[in-house]
Amino acid sequence: MQPNASRILITGVLTLNTVIEAVNRGEIFRFLAKPWIREEVLATVDNAVQRYALVEANERLSIDTLELNDKLVKSNSELEDKIQQLELQARDLEASNQVLEENFNHSLEICFRLIEAFHPVLGEQTKAVASICKEIATSELLSKRDREVLKVSSWLYNLGKIGLPRELLTKSLNDPQSLTEQEQILLHHYPVYGQTLSGFVGALEEVGLTIRSHRERFDGQGYPDGYSRELIPEPARHLAIAVAFVESALPRDEALEYIIRNSGKSFHPEAVRLFMKSSNLSNLPKKVRELTLAELEPGME
Repeated sequence: MQPNASRILITGVLTLNTVIEAVNRGEIFRFLAKPWIREEVLATVDNAVQRYALVEANERLSIDTLELNDKLVKSNSELEDKIQQLELQARDLEASNQVLEENFNHSLEICFRLIEAFHPVLGEQTKAVASICKEIATSELLSKRDREVLKVSSWLYNLGKIGLPRELLTKSLNDPQSLTEQEQILLHHYPVYGQTLSGFVGALEEVGLTIRSHRERFDGQGYPDGYSRELIPEPARHLAIAVAFVESALPRDEALEYIIRNSGKSFHPEAVRLFMKSSNLSNLPKKVRELTLAELEPGME
């Protein structure tokens, strides 16, 4: 059977009924009357061949289109299923991340309470430093990752001090100039202890490095590793300034002048500029230090 064949009728019968029946029942492509002209026959055969090729090609194309449509419907169905699975996974992941964030914040809270319980002054200093670093972290000059590292580090930088003898810690807060060389060596290890302890809070390698380096100086005279300039992690440069301001025994304005004066010495110049720009100086937290009984006066807060 050749349903797509191009049929040509050549006849000497020229009645109208014969033509109509041939066209309707035989699906004739062309009708030629005798006597025919050779060129007309050749042209008719050539056109019939082209017509057959087009019909065959169109039929194959229709079949291919139907198959592709079936595959597309199947693929769309599979895609919808995958999208639903991904949406479920995304919701589960979001819920898991929320739980992780809550657990992480809870761990930070526990660490802060531990610092505060060990020595209340450390707790007050930590809150003040965290307040300054939160303000600095609003700057777009810092990458998103460095902003997060700075904020977390500001809550944990004092963690290493709970490994120091309480007497040494009190002495370092009240009269750091009276520390012996051995006591200074011991005190200079607290950033290393802090780096180690911060590892128990979570996967905080960058936070640990920031805590370890926040006592380094721009000129390389800091501790514990003697890093200088760009070797100091960027969050640690900003944390160092916040800690220096809060722990300074100088009045507020003099402490700010000290930080500016030591730009390029103790502190990274860019970090100093960002501190002065980002920290609303009128809203800087109160400086924190421990007072002896002899220093207490009526009306002091």
